[in-house]
Amino acid sequence: MSYYNHNVTLNQGFAPYLLTDMAGVALKDTSKTMDNHGYLTYLLSQDRPEILNLVNGNGHAKAVQVKKKKRLTASHVRDSISCDYTSNNPYTEFNVNVSSTASIGMSLDDRLLYQYNDEMSRQVTIPGSTPSTSVSMELFEIILSGVNAINEKVNLDLFTAAVAEFGINIATGNNAAKTINLNKDTNINPLNNGEIEIMSDFRLNRMSGRPQIIGDGLWNNYTMSQASAGLNQAGVDSRLRANQFDFYYEPNASTVMGANQIMVLENNAVQLVESLRYRGRGGNRPNGNAQGTIMLPVKTWGANSQEIMRDISYDWQLIYADCDKEFTDTYSGDPVILSQGWNMVISKESGIVTIPDDAYSPEDPLAGVRGSLRYAVTNDCETC
Repeated sequence: MSYYNHNVTLNQGFAPYLLTDMAGVALKDTSKTMDNHGYLTYLLSQDRPEILNLVNGNGHAKAVQVKKKKRLTASHVRDSISCDYTSNNPYTEFNVNVSSTASIGMSLDDRLLYQYNDEMSRQVTIPGSTPSTSVSMELFEIILSGVNAINEKVNLDLFTAAVAEFGINIATGNNAAKTINLNKDTNINPLNNGEIEIMSDFRLNRMSGRPQIIGDGLWNNYTMSQASAGLNQAGVDSRLRANQFDFYYEPNASTVMGANQIMVLENNAVQLVESLRYRGRGGNRPNGNAQGTIMLPVKTWGANSQEIMRDISYDWQLIYADCDKEFTDTYSGDPVILSQGWNMVISKESGIVTIPDDAYSPEDPLAGVRGSLRYAVTNDCETC
């Protein structure tokens, strides 16, 4: 981890260095783990869409513009050769709402920041020395607490938005939850339910890659049970079947979708869009305040409960109060007087891009398919 010259007046130049050190502390001590935000973690594992333009509303970017193109099908193909026909199938553009806004303010006491400044300045005074990171770690824990709360809100916002965007399942002709059963009877090997039914639907809807499953309840219990699974009486090893999927535990699934329901997605069927209003506008303001963006490497939980590091970007503002000032306390909602110090506001504006419901022409066999399937999971014994 590298340090910069921190020997500056606090209200004029420490902010960029503070945020740089926060990222360094995160990499140095990976024991600081975020809560499990399953859907957001899934989104962070996917590609990002190509953004054509930001669409402003009331001075802020409230939507992003992306492009799409309908594919050609057999219905567009002629059964004779002719030079009189051509295919003019241009890209079209559509707006994606940046529907989730999450912001939190945190009070940073002046004494703590002066201590931080002194600690970092010693690194400049004695080149090659290694400063204590106790103050950096304390500041990082304050910021991590706020970021964790922001991610919790963003995760719920975007997951709720995604549940409203399910495509149809060709197997049923609609987008309602299809019931699948994880059979209890280990003496039989039914080929029309459970994991095989998901894979069959996945292929029928011409989805590609590894199925990405998001949920909780019975499917979560099923994945956890694989640690002690093996060959059953029918010669089936459920561990091999479970290994066909990437599963993200989402604690809000039952509340938002319904008990024991899961979301099954193909790769990149849903992508994260972010509007970072202070990107490229960072630095100190004429009034001594500061703003910018920070990318924090944070330890969280990935597919199949594996610990991973993810880089997540946020906007930040540092607003200095040189005397007592009244704020509204985030936790209690009550007015609170804070003495001289800084108010750090961390925020994130984001949304999701899904495959549009008109992505395929009406005559296309995939009309209405959006790369997302919905299931209700049961665990019954079919022969008992």
